[in-house]
Amino acid sequence: MNVTSTLTSSCATLQGRALVSYNGNFGIAFTEADSPYTFLGSVQFELPDGFTGAVPDPEAWDGMSERHVAAMTTAAYELHGNHCWANLQPPTGSLIVHTFDPNAGIVKATFSAFALHSCTGSTVCTVTGTIETKRLVQ
Repeated sequence: MNVTSTLTSSCATLQGRALVSYNGNFGIAFTEADSPYTFLGSVQFELPDGFTGAVPDPEAWDGMSERHVAAMTTAAYELHGNHCWANLQPPTGSLIVHTFDPNAGIVKATFSAFALHSCTGSTVCTVTGTIETKRLVQ
């Protein structure tokens, strides 16, 4: 898997050695390049297969339709997401997904000061930049 990331965050390092996984949620974890491969942060997506367009912030889920979640985990394993706003108004920002094929391990997305709220506290983290995963040709 080939991952290109220019992502920066106010709460996590979304650069380094990248590991891509899909198990209902599509995630890219970042670690240090060398042993002991310390976890630096991750970004996750829970979107309908083939989704493109703007991801809402905050997520407006009705409990029945497909989720539109974007999340980030800090090095301390604290989860921040657009689904954790709990009736608070986020700062202005955006996330545009250009390509999303989780079964193939592919995402291409652009974050522009996209605000994610802590799911357990009051911290707000912003994410800016691009991420693109590509399946390696064999």
